Amino acid sequence: MTTDPQTRITMQFNFAQSKYPTLRQVNANDFSITFPESQQLVYNISLPPNYPDFPPTISANGVPITTAITSNWIPVFQLFHVVQQLHVRTKNLPSKNIVFDANTVRQQIASYGDKILKDDERSNIINNLQIVSDAKKRLAKTDKKAKTVQADSDTKLTSTVEGADKLRKLDEQRKTVEAKLAAAKSSGPQKMVEARKVKASKLRQEAISIDGEVEKLKQRLASKEINAKQFVKELTSLKEKQRFSRLLAESLDSMQ
Repeated sequence: MTTDPQTRITMQFNFAQSKYPTLRQVNANDFSITFPESQQLVYNISLPPNYPDFPPTISANGVPITTAITSNWIPVFQLFHVVQQLHVRTKNLPSKNIVFDANTVRQQIASYGDKILKDDERSNIINNLQIVSDAKKRLAKTDKKAKTVQADSDTKLTSTVEGADKLRKLDEQRKTVEAKLAAAKSSGPQKMVEARKVKASKLRQEAISIDGEVEKLKQRLASKEINAKQFVKELTSLKEKQRFSRLLAESLDSMQ
């Protein structure tokens, strides 16, 4: 059963908002969001009429911007992925410039008297000025944050690409099922009903068989054949496949 475009958009919005509560729906296809890291920056996301075949258009405080995800768009990306990448972008924006107050600097230098004129002491004095010390600490903090954000960005981009690949495969499976059902429908109502029942039964069996695969995966972890990271990755993939099979089976059962 194919979900109509507007219902699909509503479902995507609800999921994205559950992860990012500041996401707001302006109208049917337009959304806005701000993030705690930069609340003065407002992003607007507009979905085109042919979404998800074509990417959203995005602006930041009214200025159009491009992102990696919209420039490399594939139809299985969802609103959540767009918002997630905007969050990464916001956390990675350059920090505010360090501004020195000239009068404060002059007063601090003057407090050292003639020592500032001596070459062998000038460098040490400058490095120990409170304003310079504060600037160094801020720069060190900014550098550490930038490295953390970059690592977070790399992880999210990798996760999005891997997730998109899984979604692409699941979407292809869904289209195959729909094509087979359409072919059966053209052969007559009864054949359509039978085909639906057979496919739903197969999907439920696939979902049940995955429980066995999960147990085997646990055994591989226990025997140290795989590490914890590999276990989580494979387990997530199996659970996604199981969930999709069950949902599709339920969808087929509900078709009249």
